[in-house]
Amino acid sequence: MADVTSFRLDLLDYQVAVVATPTEVWQAIDRAVPHAVLLNLDSEELDGFGLLDQFASDVKTSRIPILAFSSDADLDRVERAWKAGIRDYLLTPYDPQALEQKLARMLESVEIDPVSGVIAGSETDSNPEVVSETEALTDQPENESKVSSTDERVLAAIDQAISADLTAARKAMASELNLQN
Repeated sequence: MADVTSFRLDLLDYQVAVVATPTEVWQAIDRAVPHAVLLNLDSEELDGFGLLDQFASDVKTSRIPILAFSSDADLDRVERAWKAGIRDYLLTPYDPQALEQKLARMLESVEIDPVSGVIAGSETDSNPEVVSETEALTDQPENESKVSSTDERVLAAIDQAISADLTAARKAMASELNLQN
């Protein structure tokens, strides 16, 4: 999931860094504070909720908007994530356009210090970047027309693959519900 998401966002001119362990998360943040974080709450290597608590309690990371990913739509889990400070929640497998819209909305609300390039109010002088199993993003694409026709075909293929997975997952869930009834 991280590789596909990272590749897609890279094609859209986001700067993306993919990390898989808590140590890698903090090392990436020490190198460059991201403008956003995409956090996989289902990751076996990360304690997503523990990481959310750490982000909220650290001055350097408390203002970073977080988009949480999970295959679990349990209301208690979603509510717990919101209370822990996420800005948005995305069920996996996800619709690629939903990811783009949620991310764009999140980044619109981020105030970037024009001198340091970091989120306004965060006490750091690092350069911006993005982190992911967690994925982190620095900024929106400067020029959406930069995406070439080849990139557009790749994005369309990724969209089609994810949509097919989504359709298959929905069919499986419907079949399971019918069997239970």
